[in-house]
Amino acid sequence: MDFYGIDMKGVFRGEKVPTLPIWTSTDEGREIYCLDTNKRYYGNSIKWVEIPNSDNIISKTDYDANTILSADIDNTPTALPISEGEILGRVVGGNIDGLSAGQVRTIINVEDGADVTDAENISSSINSVFEKITPVEDDYVAIIDSEDDNTLKKVPMSSIGGFGIDYEIFISSVEPNSGDGEDGDIWLQYTE
Repeated sequence: MDFYGIDMKGVFRGEKVPTLPIWTSTDEGREIYCLDTNKRYYGNSIKWVEIPNSDNIISKTDYDANTILSADIDNTPTALPISEGEILGRVVGGNIDGLSAGQVRTIINVEDGADVTDAENISSSINSVFEKITPVEDDYVAIIDSEDDNTLKKVPMSSIGGFGIDYEIFISSVEPNSGDGEDGDIWLQYTE
């Protein structure tokens, strides 16, 4: 049986050198990684030989803390540091990068300081849902709690009181059954 190679256990570590040294007979069987060429070499019986495809190897020394591997062009991976407060992403027409909060908001189409509980968002949400004609006591309605910094909360219909009573809501210039009221007042009339 022919055997080629070294029988070993554990991690194999090549030596890292700043530049390719002049070959000597003691370099036979030695493997090195040359920092200035970013390539690996092994010493054969007469010279240093480049290990094929060593330009595809990315060294751990290329990476600082919070660095990722990215490629903006095929087969050209590079280390990309992501700064604190950035999110990894890609703007339209751009390359992979650490994006600022403003760039992310542009991508997801959200205004700066957006609050999903602002009047515009609430009204568009309410207007876009299906209408329920007859609420039941287990249904909920949204309120703004004036006793808790105007926090948005939900209240079950059964807590509102008068459940089981038919309500009629309308806008009128005249209060029902009294003749009082001003133009545009909203009145709630119920019958038991």
